[in-house]
Amino acid sequence: MPVVLVARPLQPSLEWNRRLQTIERECAGSASLYMLPDIKAVDSFRAAIGEHHRVAPGAVRTYLTEVDPAWRGDAPRHRFLPVARLSDPADQAWRGVYRTVQRLSTGAVMPEALRNVMFPDDDGRRRSAERQAALAVEVSSAELAQLTRENQDLRELLAGADEDLQEAARNEELSKQTIASQEEQLLDAWATMEDDADTAQRALDEAERARAESDILRRRLREAGQYEDAVVAEPPAGVPNSFEELWERLEWLDGILVTADKETALSLDESERARVWAAKAWNGLRALDSYAQAAKDGFNGGFYEHCKQGRAGTVTWPLKQVAMAESETTMNKWGFERVFAVPPEVDGSGRSEMQAHLKLEGKGSACPRIHFFDDAKGATGQIVVGYIGPHLHNTKTN
Repeated sequence: MPVVLVARPLQPSLEWNRRLQTIERECAGSASLYMLPDIKAVDSFRAAIGEHHRVAPGAVRTYLTEVDPAWRGDAPRHRFLPVARLSDPADQAWRGVYRTVQRLSTGAVMPEALRNVMFPDDDGRRRSAERQAALAVEVSSAELAQLTRENQDLRELLAGADEDLQEAARNEELSKQTIASQEEQLLDAWATMEDDADTAQRALDEAERARAESDILRRRLREAGQYEDAVVAEPPAGVPNSFEELWERLEWLDGILVTADKETALSLDESERARVWAAKAWNGLRALDSYAQAAKDGFNGGFYEHCKQGRAGTVTWPLKQVAMAESETTMNKWGFERVFAVPPEVDGSGRSEMQAHLKLEGKGSACPRIHFFDDAKGATGQIVVGYIGPHLHNTKTN
């Protein structure tokens, strides 16, 4: 759920206090609420989270899930209202804070822990209808026979009712399983949609930055009298539409050495999301190639540091979509699946463990991954890509 963070203003304001009380009341139960009580807390929080995700004195900010302080482009996702707007009686934008929280709460799926909660059955349907009672009176044989027949009829009725209850219980259990499955699919679809939105936002940000750099370089060439060099006769190709097309472009990346099985990679083209995965895989390989080139130029950090710093002219990959190691449990059980081919100069056996990987998708049955070995500062001076394909087994594999 979201987090609502408020910083106390430097000067007291009755209007600010009144509106804050309303925000707290309307957000209770739908978000976590915190307050920075003084300027020291504000400065400490800014130092911890960074300049782009900070909260100024008197401001309120709603942080959505998957906050990424390392990425400047993530900051606009989290609603921010300054003290001036919160204290202005004519400004009603502050109501959007709790309305956003309530909308997200209403649209969220039922938590898994609450899906199977059973409440007491208070209508008495499951109470046994058979009760033994001591007969304190003598009955004739005819009366006894009549009571026996009635008792038998009641037993048959109870047996039929019991079958109906069992059938209703089976239908109820099937309905619960169906609802749980649909909620899980909804959750996966929501996560995929957010991931695609983040990818699109990042792509737009990188495209705008590339366009600005291109305009600056063209202007400099024209100022230097190199008019012909400022015009690109043949525009470069865009992202590949399939893994088959991606495979044909591997020779363009000098810093990459792919030993991965081609058929495994091309099997991803059978999915309806193949076009999205192929585009993301191409950007991931370009980021690895960019890191290999940076290492040749003297960059001292690893691939993670390369993506985190995001230096001008480099290609990076989102930090939350890269993992440099697997868990100990995963390696103990399925570590053998993460051993892939490498050149003999890297490892005399021609095989090496590759825990580091890029995540092309976080949810779904395939969840493609790219596993690689960092030899940028080693014998080959390249990144060895040993696997491109569906997610390998781990502790979360269904």
